[in-house]
This record gives sequence, C-alpha cells and structure tokens, in this order.
Amino acid sequence: MNFAELNMKPFIELDAPRTVTMPGLPQDLQKFYERHEGVGLENPGDYPVRTCKLEELKWMGWDDLPMFRGYEPEDKGWKSLRAIRFGFGCFFDDVVYLVEGPLAPAGSIVAFGEGTPGPGGNSIDELLCCLVLARNLGDWLVRLAEDRWHDYGLANAEIENQPPERAEYLRGLFLSLNPGIDWVG
Repeated sequence: MNFAELNMKPFIELDAPRTVTMPGLPQDLQKFYERHEGVGLENPGDYPVRTCKLEELKWMGWDDLPMFRGYEPEDKGWKSLRAIRFGFGCFFDDVVYLVEGPLAPAGSIVAFGEGTPGPGGNSIDELLCCLVLARNLGDWLVRLAEDRWHDYGLANAEIENQPPERAEYLRGLFLSLNPGIDWVG
C-alpha cells in the first residue's frame, strides 16, 4: 500500500477553539490542541500517522516505552526522559513530543518502536529503535502536509519512490537529525 496516495490527515480542525488545561503541556502542543483534535489512537491502522485525541495524550518516561520497559538504560541520562505521546506511526511507533532527554533538543518530535529505523538522535546519545522526525512540532506538521500526511522517516524504504529532489531533501533532513543512520544512501 502506498500510504502517501491515501492523503489521510491525522487530525481535524475544530469549528471553534477550546480551552486546554493539561498541566505542563508545552505551549506549541497546547496551541495545536486548542484548535485541532487528533483522529485518535483507536482509528484503523490505515492512517500512516495517527494523532491522539486530547484525552489520549500521555506523559511518558523511559519505563513507559514498551521496548525498554524493565531494562536499565546504559546511559543514565536516559532515565531523565520525559515526553508526551501524541501519536502512533504506521507500524505502531510511539510518536512523542520530547520534553527532556539526551536524544535531541526539547520540542523535538521523536518516534520510538521496535521497528523504528534508527539509530535516532545526535551522535553522542543515539539510540536504536528511535528516530528524530523533526526539530519541532511546526516543522513536523509542515513536512507531513507536504508529504500528504505520510512520515517517510517511519517507512523510509518509500523515500526512493519520491521525485528525486524530494527524496534528496528527505534523506538530508533525516541524516541531519540522526547522524548515525545508514539508510539514507
């Protein structure tokens, strides 16, 4: 299935803004949810990316990520991981808004999952099973819209099906965010 052909937007725009009062919610994520609602995690897996409904947002730490639960991180800096899960990728990757952690700057959009094509993050703190998708929420949403709501970082084999200029841009973007990946060649 070519997800990009489906053009399935992972959220809807609300008719009127709403008040969002989740404690500690970063301002850009709060502003997003004031004007949008996610399609929800229970929506069919046909969506290449699904964003949470407001009530589905979840604070996460190292032990909340299924593939790491019960394992002590080698780098103790990972114990400081604080993120907000606000979506799933097409292979059930957790898509999170990074609040604190060694992987990337606060505000970065990161995917974690057993099949996530990492290693993600900067060269010092990279981690298998994760991938930095964007430097911030705004950049991620713009790129998703440009790619018809598909995230090519999560299904990187499909990058080669893009026009040459777009494929080159995507490879360069993911390499700049995740210097340790070897799938951009």
